[in-house]
Amino acid sequence: MKQILVVDDSRLITLTLKNLIEEKLGLRCITAATKMETQEKLIKYKGNFEVALLDLGLPDAPNGEVIDTVKKFKIPIIILTATADAEKKFREKEIVDYVIKDGAYSIYYALNILQQLIKNKSIKVLAVDDSKVFLAKLTDLLKRYKLNVLTASDGKEALEVIKANPDIKVVFTDYDMPNMDGLALTRELRKKYKKSELAIIVTSATARSNYIPSKFLKYGANDFLTKDFSIEEFYTRLNSNLEILSLFEEKEEEEKKNREKDKMLFEQSKMATIGEVLGNISHHWRQPLNIISTIAGSLQTKKEFGIEEKEDEIKSYEKIISVTKELSDTIENFKNFFSSSENKQDFNIVEVIKEYIDIIEPTFLDENIDIQFGFSNEFIVNGDKSSFQQVLINLFNNSKEALLRNKIKNGFIKIEIKKDQKNILIYFSDNANGIDEDIIDKIFEPYFTTKHQDYGTGLGLYISREIIRNQFNGKINVVNSKIMYNNIEYNGCKFIVMIPLNKN
Repeated sequence: MKQILVVDDSRLITLTLKNLIEEKLGLRCITAATKMETQEKLIKYKGNFEVALLDLGLPDAPNGEVIDTVKKFKIPIIILTATADAEKKFREKEIVDYVIKDGAYSIYYALNILQQLIKNKSIKVLAVDDSKVFLAKLTDLLKRYKLNVLTASDGKEALEVIKANPDIKVVFTDYDMPNMDGLALTRELRKKYKKSELAIIVTSATARSNYIPSKFLKYGANDFLTKDFSIEEFYTRLNSNLEILSLFEEKEEEEKKNREKDKMLFEQSKMATIGEVLGNISHHWRQPLNIISTIAGSLQTKKEFGIEEKEDEIKSYEKIISVTKELSDTIENFKNFFSSSENKQDFNIVEVIKEYIDIIEPTFLDENIDIQFGFSNEFIVNGDKSSFQQVLINLFNNSKEALLRNKIKNGFIKIEIKKDQKNILIYFSDNANGIDEDIIDKIFEPYFTTKHQDYGTGLGLYISREIIRNQFNGKINVVNSKIMYNNIEYNGCKFIVMIPLNKN
């Protein structure tokens, strides 16, 4: 386990840092209260510490002598001090940072630096400058911060280094350089890397009042430092930029996890519908299979009794072929539903809805639920056909459950499709008495559920909204509405699916 050395004669500060380091950062914390005890711990653990946090005023080392003791082991040092002038006094001691002990914020600031130093071992930084003296100084400061440092003497060389190391996270660049200056380098880098991917910090001898800093910032630099910077300013700005990059990475990682989670939810929701679809198919097949069985039995009986009726026999065979084709078509529709495609394609919404209604209608009629849909027009959209079918299943099942739980005697589901100048509008209505106004705004939330309501349970509506929004760039909403059916007005709800027209 990685270890941190904390040296402070204040037991309160030592215990606070130890607890926070071990609990929040998951690192082992070794403590000492004097210079002598520090020497003992360094020898005992052979200097195997990632970072050392040192108090300057120890009982046996009141003037910061402990720094030289720890420095021999080449451990990055963060000073814990009660005064603000420590940076000047110990400027040449290769200190990473200074933390003024003036409250809780200082403790958390120290933790942030610790955490960043641990991360820095895997971060590459490029230092670009034609001055060998300044390049050496910059490289030394960056290596103190545990960063992997690469160097270049001008913009062109820098581009070659980045080409060979595309995982570089920070670039320090001078302004005035031969071959390619820092401004041109910044412009070239911003053609490929966003600020969230690569931080560009300009170091220049140019005065702050000059127009150069603003010009660099306009061309995409993240920060600007004059070359007379203090070590404290340098590390503060460096740490700030590293933290911002880290936040962007964490956000990207979170979005990636959310995408993976959504993908898993989509698959779970889709698999949950298999039983429903299979149930509808088995019901749909029952009558055709009975017809085939009856015809086959009749033919067998006639054969056994030697009855020869060629015309009736031909008709029987034709009927069997016709019914078998119907069964085959059902299987084909079922197969199409479960064969997803990563590529979007143009498809006719009307055909997809009709295909699914053909599968489920017998089951719905058995439950005394009528489905009204009669369109001959073509409504073409672009997207994943399988995903749209999944939306259909969720909407049909949602209405069916509501109608059955509310014990609607003459239930119906009505689908209408219209088109305006920009969108195709699909209206999906039922007469299940609508949705409670207290929950209507929540029914698209994932895992929203209530024991006393019929809408919004599970993942179905959430998945439907995500499919329409992410795969079709559309929207899905719901409203309570008066629904006209066979010239009678009913209370119900209406889902409105809006999909942009295919421009191709």
